[in-house]
Amino acid sequence: MPALQSESLAEVQRSLVPAETTRLTRRQIDGVPVYEYVRAPGAPPVTVVRFSFDHLPVGRELGDHGHAHEFLVLAYFEQGIGSLRLGNRDYRLNPGDAFVLAPGEVVRPSEHDHTAAAEGWCVFFPPEIIAAEAPGGSLG
Repeated sequence: MPALQSESLAEVQRSLVPAETTRLTRRQIDGVPVYEYVRAPGAPPVTVVRFSFDHLPVGRELGDHGHAHEFLVLAYFEQGIGSLRLGNRDYRLNPGDAFVLAPGEVVRPSEHDHTAAAEGWCVFFPPEIIAAEAPGGSLG
């Protein structure tokens, strides 16, 4: 493996932070709990989490895993099939699919879903790190 690739992989592995970087708030949106991002002192405000639907990074105690976030989430589905409900719309999941979840967007498996085999990665970060004033932060 080339040195640069090896160093990049080592950096990603060091940045893998346990799911304790999110915390349940007392707020609810559309009847589901909202999670906030918890910054770790001395760590960059970005969290990378490996997930599977039988071991979700958040919402495990909820029967349908419905929840929302106060932070941005990039979700990549590496394998598995099924469907995901974002707000009021169902999306079919296939390997290689990626989603951007906006703060406050309600996410849950679809009503008649079989996503138990779905696995992938999530990247969490507070929305202010991509604010227009942030270096390289403009999305427009």
